Amino acid sequence: MTPSKKKIVYLQHYGGRLGNQLWPSAALYAYCIEKGYEFRNYCFSTYSDEIEMPVGNWLIWLLFYSPLRKISFRKWSPLRHWVFPKYTKRTLAKHPETINDTVEVDSWRPFYLPPTEVADTDQARKLKMIEDSGDSAAYVTGWMYRNPIGMEKYRADIMTAIKPKKKVRTHVSSVLAYPRANFKHVVGVHFRLGDYRYVEEKKFFFEPQQVEKILTEYVTQSGMQTQDICFVICSDEKLNPDHFKSINAFFPTGSPAEDLFTLAATDVIIGSDSTFGPFAAWYGNVPFIIFDRTGIDWEYYKGKEKFFVTTKPNRVFY
Repeated sequence: MTPSKKKIVYLQHYGGRLGNQLWPSAALYAYCIEKGYEFRNYCFSTYSDEIEMPVGNWLIWLLFYSPLRKISFRKWSPLRHWVFPKYTKRTLAKHPETINDTVEVDSWRPFYLPPTEVADTDQARKLKMIEDSGDSAAYVTGWMYRNPIGMEKYRADIMTAIKPKKKVRTHVSSVLAYPRANFKHVVGVHFRLGDYRYVEEKKFFFEPQQVEKILTEYVTQSGMQTQDICFVICSDEKLNPDHFKSINAFFPTGSPAEDLFTLAATDVIIGSDSTFGPFAAWYGNVPFIIFDRTGIDWEYYKGKEKFFVTTKPNRVFY
């Protein structure tokens, strides 16, 4: 008999939203491909109506991913708030060799996975312990797993396993039909408001007028005319079109998943410093330009036509 593959089971992401769940899921999946393991994601159920994700366990699928979850997960919250956390804790207690990337909130230290170089000796030790173990499964918690080399090496495999469902694809096609038919260049804009008003003294928060200024600068820097460019602006709050009168702006309404894959289908993305916009850029393999309070270094971005790991500002989200 052929021995079964070792499984990497993603149990808990500690409550992050869509971008904070997609990055570690893709990183872990790339790691599994590299090592010949099976990936199972037990903690992506919030977005499972709109995005496919490897599950691999019929009971987990039934309770948290199937249509039954509309009752069991959303309306009967004990499954989410008590049953599954209890299962997670028991599982981790039985398997102390698990990868656990819990870090201090202020350190933002990524846990890198092969084939990306693992320079941190403690992280390398944890990985070796799991890889050398004869156990059939290793259990994973946390959200800062990163694998830039693996995500590029196995891009096609990841996009086959983690992809938008039909209703999201239909939404994206509908949203972009008009911009694509009427403009030469379509720019996605991720404009996060909401909680950014309260994060680190508004370090990442921009007013609509500031964003309009950035987008008009982009028009100038692009060498195109205003009438050639359409900005598709996705935000977590409803925006006033009067704040964007100097440009051709389009404001689709959609869920987070619909917004992310809409952005991924544009030519370039400009946006807030978060995990959301960069993952859309990675998925669409287009450049991501980050809002920057000190002013955007447009020369730095010139000539870049595909996704790349930017260092402006120097972030560790990806």
